[in-house]
Amino acid sequence: VDPTTANTVYAGTYGGGVLRLDSSGEWQAFADLPADLVVNPNALAVTDARVYVGTLDHGLYVYDRSSRRWSNWASGLPSANVTALAAARGYLYVGTDNGLVHLTRDGGKSWKDVSIPGLAAPRRANVTAIEASHRAAGTAYVAVEYLRTGNHAPYLFRTRDYGRSWTSIVNGLPASEPSGSFARVIREDPKRPGLLFAGTESSVHVSFNDGDMWQSLTLDLPNTPV
Repeated sequence: VDPTTANTVYAGTYGGGVLRLDSSGEWQAFADLPADLVVNPNALAVTDARVYVGTLDHGLYVYDRSSRRWSNWASGLPSANVTALAAARGYLYVGTDNGLVHLTRDGGKSWKDVSIPGLAAPRRANVTAIEASHRAAGTAYVAVEYLRTGNHAPYLFRTRDYGRSWTSIVNGLPASEPSGSFARVIREDPKRPGLLFAGTESSVHVSFNDGDMWQSLTLDLPNTPV
């Protein structure tokens, strides 16, 4: 959602760049990217100043809304496959397909490795989603999956100090759902403190205490990836 225009939303595509939907009710190509770029599902963020786009094998593209130009911020990142990102308050988290998380606070001039310590086989992990808190500076949430190792368990983490330390937040999440329990996404409610939502390969879950405990929100939702 565009923070400057409430009725405008953006979507990344597999090979078609970024699309934009406004009050016209029609999806249109947004500020042409190089041809055939694949935008990863949870790697799109829009702020009042920039649009951030994480791509498959082509790194991070950033659109400056004042100059109306794209630039590539891949330099300094450990992988050209940017699988997740989140922007807030002048800083940007980027996750890649080798289990690493990096943070920039100077517009991509330098990157700090704030990866989650102690991950088993991190090079075979994939960061599927990052959520920067809407209210608490320094707080962010990360979802990780290990499908390449045959591990379908959920992995969610929280930081409250810009990635200097991370806490696992999976209490209450099932590890053996019908189609797998790996975490696809984690999101924070923009208004209610402590309210989080997590989507897995099989269902959806909710936490009312900032991830310390989860419970099912599936209700009558069929077994489906979220």
